[in-house]
Amino acid sequence: MLHNRNLGWMGAAKCLAQVTPHYFAASTIGRIGRGEKELTADLVAAFAALLAVPADDLAALTGLEAGGTTMVNPAVEDVASLIWDARRLTAGQLAQVTNEARSMLYEQRPSQDTA
Repeated sequence: MLHNRNLGWMGAAKCLAQVTPHYFAASTIGRIGRGEKELTADLVAAFAALLAVPADDLAALTGLEAGGTTMVNPAVEDVASLIWDARRLTAGQLAQVTNEARSMLYEQRPSQDTA
């Protein structure tokens, strides 16, 4: 499922660290994927948040009990939706959206100048 979202092990580790309170090395993500490291209910909840699928559905796929809860950044759902909506943009269109988002971000930041 990570691969279907264009996430390798390193990308998944970085995204988990941003979206959930879980910090794993890319190699650990690989061990989980290969079944060499135990997948816990808490990790199922974390991967569900990362993959934007219901934890119960992911638990059913893995054969684990659904029960882990993970604190997730509230903006995750909005960002996932935005990424999904942007998937068919051309590189040029995506660059325009990125530039516009950056300009909006800088407009919102308070001035760093001190007089």
